[in-house]
Amino acid sequence: MSKKGKAQLKHRRSKRAAMRIAVFLHAVGIRRVCDGYDCRNWTEVLGKLLKQYESLPDGLRRQARDVGRKMIRAHGTMAIASELLSSPPASPPKPRPPRNSYAGQPKCPRSKSWDFKSVWGSRQAAEEFCSHDHDRGLLVYRCPFGVGWHIGHCGSHHELNG
Repeated sequence: MSKKGKAQLKHRRSKRAAMRIAVFLHAVGIRRVCDGYDCRNWTEVLGKLLKQYESLPDGLRRQARDVGRKMIRAHGTMAIASELLSSPPASPPKPRPPRNSYAGQPKCPRSKSWDFKSVWGSRQAAEEFCSHDHDRGLLVYRCPFGVGWHIGHCGSHHELNG
């Protein structure tokens, strides 16, 4: 499983567990159990709720589970917990790093593979870039539209012009 998939699975499990514990606490009369806005994510919300739940005496915890499970069967976890918990604020999206090391290089208006290709004004400038890049398969070739020089991997789709 990918790193992102594992993080999403942990998020879902934490959210589900937090909602369940919130219902248990609500079942024994503990109102406004936790405010998600105080936390960064569902794992923190779950931690706060578990701390509150574990501070209850054993008999009250057992009662909370019994009554809470009956409430969940009758109405569903989401229906009850959505009134008890507020979601943590969404984290701002992470800035995307440049997709390649050609960032800042002017683009050719006509040559495109995934994105418009970077263009170098001279063969020497393109070769200088290749000498510093870690990819040993890069080759310099003339732009088929006469704009300048491109860098890429040799394949049947390009002609290497000298």
